[in-house]
Amino acid sequence: MGSSSVCGSRPGLSRATRSRDTPGRQSPTSCPGFIRGCARTGHHSAPHTQPRSRGANLRGVTAPAIERLRSLPTETLRSLRAELGPVFASDAHEAFYDTRAPEVLLSGWMGAGKSRIICEKPWHLAKTYPGATFGIFRKYAKSLAATTERTFLRDVVSREWIADWNKTEGWYGLVNGSRIYFLGLDADTVSGVPSKVGSLDLACAYVDEAVELTEADWIGLQGRLRDPRMPWHQLGAGTNPAHPKHWLKQRFTPPTEDRQYLHVTENRFLSADYLARLSALPDNAIGRRLGKGEWTAAEGAIWNLPEDQVKAPTAPAKRVVAGL
Repeated sequence: MGSSSVCGSRPGLSRATRSRDTPGRQSPTSCPGFIRGCARTGHHSAPHTQPRSRGANLRGVTAPAIERLRSLPTETLRSLRAELGPVFASDAHEAFYDTRAPEVLLSGWMGAGKSRIICEKPWHLAKTYPGATFGIFRKYAKSLAATTERTFLRDVVSREWIADWNKTEGWYGLVNGSRIYFLGLDADTVSGVPSKVGSLDLACAYVDEAVELTEADWIGLQGRLRDPRMPWHQLGAGTNPAHPKHWLKQRFTPPTEDRQYLHVTENRFLSADYLARLSALPDNAIGRRLGKGEWTAAEGAIWNLPEDQVKAPTAPAKRVVAGL
């Protein structure tokens, strides 16, 4: 899902020399999976600036200038592309990257590029705010390595920015002192609440597949946003939709200035055959959620109402008999 928001893969430089059996801090050259991944051209030299023309738009650039760029060594071009930031898969992705709203939710279908932007934003912020701490989360820690963390290592990271890495504690340290954690919100077997985030001081937290979380998980993350090394704080998430009464959808309905809801309607980098697969999904709740990004209910579903919607009767009950 994450890699589908890219402009296409590019050759990488991979170092994977460390034995996976030894936990603890490691140098960047020994971290498995460090690949200088698909740095997309774009238009951000500082966070949350006004949008400028997209990286793919070369209007106003002279032919001699383009030729001079083409004459540069490949590694120099890759470094330049990495510094320029991403080309966005859609306007919704760009809005997610730019916003400073205290809470933001990006919702969309499979392959919409949600995981990628979930990784791109904290990576950019970690480079911008030295010493700050960021967290990227999923409900279950065991889901991270093959999904969100793989997207981060393969498509986002620039290896020269990584100073150290701790597999046991699940973090990557940048050369400017910032740190990015990859953690699950697994409930502790004794307390029943996520234990790994209890003492974290975060500048921002981002959640992949947020429909997997409980509202208590979300509120718990809110309480971690207190790192003073960044002047503003944010809890953001990307997700596939669920049923329309899901607590996450209700939290962002209606959207407000402090709770921004963004819906992905396109991904410019998806192939035609993948879009055809999405179009061929069945016209049921699962197909509409995963193929069209709709918050839709399954037919015949029975909902449990929230407690604030359950009212005591104000008049004697009447017996009604009906039939077909």
